[in-house]
Amino acid sequence: MENSIFSETMANMTWVEIEKSLSVDHVVLLPSGILEQHGPHLTLAPDIYFSCEIAKAVKKQLIEQAIQAVIAPPTYWGITRTTAGFPGSFILRKETLKALMSDILVCLHRWGARHIYIIDVHDDITHRTAILEAVQETRQFHGANVKSILSEKFARESKLTGNEDHVLIKASNPTVTQFTDIPDIHAGALESSFIKQYYPHAYRAEACEPLQPTRMSACESSKWEQGWIDAREVNPLGYYGDPAKINMKLAQRYIEIEGRHISAVIQQDLDSRRTPSQ
Repeated sequence: MENSIFSETMANMTWVEIEKSLSVDHVVLLPSGILEQHGPHLTLAPDIYFSCEIAKAVKKQLIEQAIQAVIAPPTYWGITRTTAGFPGSFILRKETLKALMSDILVCLHRWGARHIYIIDVHDDITHRTAILEAVQETRQFHGANVKSILSEKFARESKLTGNEDHVLIKASNPTVTQFTDIPDIHAGALESSFIKQYYPHAYRAEACEPLQPTRMSACESSKWEQGWIDAREVNPLGYYGDPAKINMKLAQRYIEIEGRHISAVIQQDLDSRRTPSQ
């Protein structure tokens, strides 16, 4: 079971165990990602594997700070534009993703979850916007205390400051730029190193080792960002980075740092809600 996305989640708990956990004010972590193509060398699941491992690291850090946490089963349906022209990239309509996420959050709130935090690792703007809208509506119409944890990059692109009541912004992870000197955008050194370290069954060494670093002009990069057929024309193998530059220890370091950064903003958020008598 150690390679299961349900490992250490509610999926492996009974309803009695879930009810007991939520009754004592456990934090709920909701991993989120997407199933999409990740080049010829990785399976479809790196995003969801990432969010699951990060959630486990966050839970560990919180427990060390005497904050109990439980991980909800991960969601793995979403929206992608850049990889939409490849088989394996499942795409929901925005309203479908928003409704799906809303329903999941309402369930957790109805069961008694008092603090819900979404850990999503997929950077598609429409995908993230749908989730943020679901979070806002769940807070507004159901009174749920739910927040989405965002990277500084995404928050900046979305013009979010961190003062909004539905988001938390985590610090940047310095290891991202330490894998390679070229842009590591998709299925590159970071994701390949992570998968080989944590989920080796999803890594294809014979396909990865010969891969060359992606070199794109500004025009080609623009087409990649447009997605669909344009992206596949300029990047037919579907990766953007240097996947053969494996560094498994650095991948472990990345997860550890993500765990620390996210647990820190969660702890700050919880502390801000406590009254002086608590």
